[in-house]
Amino acid sequence: MEFNKFPEWMQEFRDPPPSWAPPEELTVPTPVPSLNLALSILASPVIGNDLVELVGSWISAMARLNMWYKDPGRRPLRKGELPQLLVLSGNVAGEIYGFWQAYLRALENPSSEYGDREYQALLDAVRDGTHAIHAAMT
Repeated sequence: MEFNKFPEWMQEFRDPPPSWAPPEELTVPTPVPSLNLALSILASPVIGNDLVELVGSWISAMARLNMWYKDPGRRPLRKGELPQLLVLSGNVAGEIYGFWQAYLRALENPSSEYGDREYQALLDAVRDGTHAIHAAMT
């Protein structure tokens, strides 16, 4: 077997769709950047229970996705669908990360009215991302 040739079952990963590249700060404490982002948000003193609930739903959706695509009882995945699901999960995290950073910047800016607009956008991003993950499993 050639070392540069992918096994048949991995061919669909050879040219994956573009995905979000997480920043260095999200490489710890776990090897999963989206989970590290969720933990970072949950550990923050500047969030409300509404965001705690949504982040919990997002974590649950990520876990369900990981269990779903490994479940032999689910519908068969089409060629290329598994990498797209993994990219979707990463891109959702990237969107949430962008809104999280915008919210944190707004809190540092006294003219931002406490970042209310950015906080609402963050809530919407987590909600929409969670729905996108759920939709991918149907």
